Amino acid sequence: MQVRKTPASETKVLDLTSTGGDIVLGGALGTIAVTISATAMAAVAANKYRYDLEVVSAGGVVTRLIEGVFLVTAEVTR
Repeated sequence: MQVRKTPASETKVLDLTSTGGDIVLGGALGTIAVTISATAMAAVAANKYRYDLEVVSAGGVVTRLIEGVFLVTAEVTR
C-alpha cells in the first residue's frame, strides 16, 4: 500500500508492506489488516492524499484491491 499526494507524485508519504509488518493478510479468511504506527503518522502533514492497496500473487500477478482518498486532518485538542 502506498500513499502519495497525487497518483503521479514521485514521493511516497507512506509505504506499507506485509514484509514490513504493516499489513497482515488473513489467509483463507480473506481479511487484510493495515496498521500505521503513531511515529509514521506523526511525520505525515495534514493534507489530502491518494492511496491504493495491491497484492502480488506467488506468480507475480499484481491486483489492485482498493484505492481512494487518504485524508489527514490537523489535531485540534492540545
